[in-house]
Amino acid sequence: MVILNRVCWMAGGPQGGGVNVSADLFAKACVAGGLNVFGNIEYNSNIKGEHSFYRVRAWDSNIRSHVNLVNLLVALDSETIHTHAYEMAPGGGIIYDGEEINLDMSDKGVAGVTQRTDIRLFPLPLTTIVKSLYGPNEKPNMIMKNTVMVGASFGFLEYDFSLVERTIRQMFKNKKPTVADFNVKAARAGYDHAKENYEGIFECKLQSDHYYDRKSPDERHMLIRGNEALAMGAVKAGLKYYAYYPITPATPIAHYLEEHSSECNVHVEQTEDEIASVCSVIGAAHTGVRAMTSTSGPGFCLMLEGLGFSSLTETPIVIGLIQRPGPSTGMPTRQDQSDIRFALHAGHGESPRVIMIPGDVDECFQIGFESFNIAEKFQMPVIILSDKHLGESYITSKWFSEENMAVDRGLIATEEYIKKKGSYNRYEITESGISPRAIPGTPLGMFRTTGDEHTEYGSISEDAMERIKMMDKRFRKMHEVEKYYPEEKRIKVYGDLRADVSIIGWGSTKGAILDAMEMLKNDGVHANYLQILSASPFPSRSVKKFLDSAKKRIIIENNYSALMSGIIREMTGVLIEHKIVKYDGRPFSCDSIVNGIKKVIKDSPREVILGEQGYERAL
Repeated sequence: MVILNRVCWMAGGPQGGGVNVSADLFAKACVAGGLNVFGNIEYNSNIKGEHSFYRVRAWDSNIRSHVNLVNLLVALDSETIHTHAYEMAPGGGIIYDGEEINLDMSDKGVAGVTQRTDIRLFPLPLTTIVKSLYGPNEKPNMIMKNTVMVGASFGFLEYDFSLVERTIRQMFKNKKPTVADFNVKAARAGYDHAKENYEGIFECKLQSDHYYDRKSPDERHMLIRGNEALAMGAVKAGLKYYAYYPITPATPIAHYLEEHSSECNVHVEQTEDEIASVCSVIGAAHTGVRAMTSTSGPGFCLMLEGLGFSSLTETPIVIGLIQRPGPSTGMPTRQDQSDIRFALHAGHGESPRVIMIPGDVDECFQIGFESFNIAEKFQMPVIILSDKHLGESYITSKWFSEENMAVDRGLIATEEYIKKKGSYNRYEITESGISPRAIPGTPLGMFRTTGDEHTEYGSISEDAMERIKMMDKRFRKMHEVEKYYPEEKRIKVYGDLRADVSIIGWGSTKGAILDAMEMLKNDGVHANYLQILSASPFPSRSVKKFLDSAKKRIIIENNYSALMSGIIREMTGVLIEHKIVKYDGRPFSCDSIVNGIKKVIKDSPREVILGEQGYERAL
């Protein structure tokens, strides 16, 4: 049976061994043929040597997540086979170097805990093929094995090689022409070897509809990560200053902005630590430019005094908090959603902040833009709460819509305003809590600012009534935020409200949940889904209305404690009876969510704990 345009491909090998480049080539070539792609990478927190792998799902319909079972595995070393054989789909194939790896699938150590007789082995004479690419007096570069294996993958899948060649030339366009030529030659050698020796054996096929030949540029899809989309939204909003200290998984935002800094007119500064990052961003915002920093949990710990200073001085800044597992250093390169309480309550004392939670790349772009409007309009810090899986996974997406994206700088104290008032009080008490802010260089717009409590003029004060007035003023702005950012924009509901199962989620679980809903529907299980896009202000009324009408409520979270379920109970009084959690440092796949929901429907446990390698525990 031929499986057309539905394949899960994986490349695995040592870090620094070309896994990323191989997978990027495979993914981009699939997109060039009009296929939808979702790609996610798993890697260790070291520079070279440890095992990493990159999974690419290529599909003929819209997909938003990965699946667990692999159809075609490219093993750049023997460890990849030992590690991932248990994940192979029935009839799946393993491509490896037959001249270096002597593989016998009757060896239980290779196949995992059970013997697999349903896996096809594709040993390639990679050393011989690579040597054939060079002249008699040239020294072969064995890194070319990777390109040969990607080419062979497309040979097994019987894909149009012209799209592979086009992709290679695009990827290497900034290098010498001979680099692209040689990689095309290597890919072609692998492609031809697979076609000549194994044609018709592998059941999965990829077929191009020559998408790029038929479509206009505006209709084409792009392959993009959440971190890149967030950066693009910030640039669209007018970001001018970005400061950071390198930390996984937030650093790719800085890399993207650095790469495009000249064309986007953004100054990117790598500071000595996260304290300097947030403080320099506050300084830049005081000068009137839109400023941002990004980090992960350990770096956010260091930013907390700056976060409080931004709130007290009513300075508009944006902080991207890209989550990873903790506590302490935790698992630097893995997935988690455990910083939501931290973001809500972080910092000394009580201070207002807005927390926006994107769930896909389009929302990363939209929220990346809107966060700056909210920060400046209400003169407070805005935290964008993303995570490693959303930030670093590749997905095909339509070009982002820029409709109705207008920059709003909020209340600015102009020279005319100050003259009319007769004086300038930076922290003037107003009904809305928002005071016009003066940009440096504004005549008569001089003001004091301090990290201490202060008067309307900015002078330090410990007077009881002044304290009450200023606390009321700052928190009064949150009521204005709720009007500007209404509840209907802080949630999204998918599916029939009368469905038998209601799923609640936030952040990067969105893609896997939506894909799981389609799979469940095919099995006769109808579900709906509530996505929460804001933790502060929290959409209490809308969430409660949804939950009150639900028949069976299930929350899905990438953390140990089901943190959002606790926030929901605190804000609405509603207990969510069933939880599906995963806290092993890996993201949910759509098929794991399907299994978890079916477990809840069948046995009604209060909690299902999922993990890799089929691990499942119900409580």
